[in-house]
Amino acid sequence: MRHEATTVLLFVSLLYEFDLRVDLPYCSGSFLFIRREQQMLPPNVSILREDLCNAGKLLANKGLVHSNLGTISSVLSRPGDCYLTKPAPVTYFEAVPEKFIVVNSKGDPKEADKARPSLNWLVHAECYRRRPDIGAVVHAHARHVVILASMLTAEGEYRFDQIGLVTGEATWLVKPVRGCFVESHSVGIPIVGNLDPAPLAIAVGVEIVRANVVAIRNHGLIAVGRDIKEAVAAALVAEEEAAIIWGCSINGNRPAYLSRERIWYEVASMPPIFSLPFNG
Repeated sequence: MRHEATTVLLFVSLLYEFDLRVDLPYCSGSFLFIRREQQMLPPNVSILREDLCNAGKLLANKGLVHSNLGTISSVLSRPGDCYLTKPAPVTYFEAVPEKFIVVNSKGDPKEADKARPSLNWLVHAECYRRRPDIGAVVHAHARHVVILASMLTAEGEYRFDQIGLVTGEATWLVKPVRGCFVESHSVGIPIVGNLDPAPLAIAVGVEIVRANVVAIRNHGLIAVGRDIKEAVAAALVAEEEAAIIWGCSINGNRPAYLSRERIWYEVASMPPIFSLPFNG
């Protein structure tokens, strides 16, 4: 019996040496057992991994993310501090659902031998912290959004301090959140500067409380939704809006932006499921 116990305890020490998580051995009758610790993940992780993988490939096919650049994420469990996202080294075209990782709000992987997400995970974490109604975040590099957000006048000033709305579809996907609209804010996509990850997270967090898409000068956009499908839709519509505005602006022309009154009319005319996308 002493020889058996010595052999099993040696096996346990080898498991620890190779960083395998185990409980201490315990006895039952004359036998010694080893109980492996299983880290429990939310039951919806497989479905959300597939949704996130499909969303990444769609964004790549649309040209909104390139190679491994850009970050997408979904909430797995707020009480459990679990989020699903893409590791920084993984490209979108080679990604498979199993490549997406479970992290906490600090971006620390909850699974062994997994790479961390990019530093722009800080922006995602701040969006989730600011608005508990957000279920997914997209950080994409949308070409026309970047063009408008980065455009300068002849005097060297930025031409736009926000991106206006042209189509009725955008009034839902990029409209301000109920209760956060104030008279001093016109309705549109707010723009923030191209900052380092920590200050960028703060800047986006300030704007995300009143809008569902935020543009980043010389960089891209942040779009949010109740789930990854809605966040991707918001990113795609924002890029389409920007392309329309850019096309209208050629040769000095001006787009016909929707008025504040028209925007709120469009919102009020939508079915209830659309009129309050995050608070309904």
